[in-house]
Amino acid sequence: MNSKLKSTIIILFVLKILSIADITAQTQTWLGISGSLNLLTDINSMSGTGISYESRGQKNVGFETGYFQKKYVLDDLYLNLSYSSIPFNLKFFSKQLNFAIGLNVDVLTSINTFSDQFDDSDLKNFYPILVGINAKVSKDFIIANHINIEPEVLFNYNSNDISFIFGFALKMKYKLKK
Repeated sequence: MNSKLKSTIIILFVLKILSIADITAQTQTWLGISGSLNLLTDINSMSGTGISYESRGQKNVGFETGYFQKKYVLDDLYLNLSYSSIPFNLKFFSKQLNFAIGLNVDVLTSINTFSDQFDDSDLKNFYPILVGINAKVSKDFIIANHINIEPEVLFNYNSNDISFIFGFALKMKYKLKK
């Protein structure tokens, strides 16, 4: 399956989830964009960008999902990996801090080499689909009417390749009017 087809399938899946989540939303709905920088023990660097959707219920509990592109750089293997990621989080809101926990599904969309020294046998070590557990702690800051900035501390554990990710993200969110 080529990367454009994979991305299209993932986007359609996210839109379906968003339509279901919108029906169950009782009080507030937010759309956001974010960027992240993550630290790993066995990978030189990882960054990500994406869009998020958040639905807050009446009891300070909500649902959060989105679509993110993650880029991994593995200097020792001369590889750049790209994954499309969809998180499904239960989110708890308070005036002090927000907490989210859930699952994520990451689909490998591209592998690029940046050296003639690349060894094809290393490709067997990469899973086309990763399933993981994620958690994050964040804080909302109001910057304008219907616009918030939300810095996040991220944790992610992928069971397929047994990697632990720790990182930081910054999200700008817009509150949709009801």
